[in-house]
Amino acid sequence: MRVGGAVPSSAGWYLAEVKEELDSNWIRPSRAAGEQRCEVTFVIRRDGRVGGVSLSSPSANESFNRSVLAAVQRVDRFKKLPKGVGNNSGERFFLTFVLSAF
Repeated sequence: MRVGGAVPSSAGWYLAEVKEELDSNWIRPSRAAGEQRCEVTFVIRRDGRVGGVSLSSPSANESFNRSVLAAVQRVDRFKKLPKGVGNNSGERFFLTFVLSAF
């Protein structure tokens, strides 16, 4: 799983926490044909609330895509954005989920 956004290196801990929470929320589909990749984008507002969730690069596997969206939608809120990250309304993040065939 790869996560990114316009986050200074001093706030790398924040990206790590976002990634950890989303990984723990992700219920992986039981079957995959080959490796699947899906990129989701979302906004974390200043107060940590999540919005604007969408697939920016979906895979060909609909159940995988739904599982990725659900992982982000399960988050009520993250910690508040650290100082120096984002603007007054928040920051857009992207996350690439990868599912390998079993």
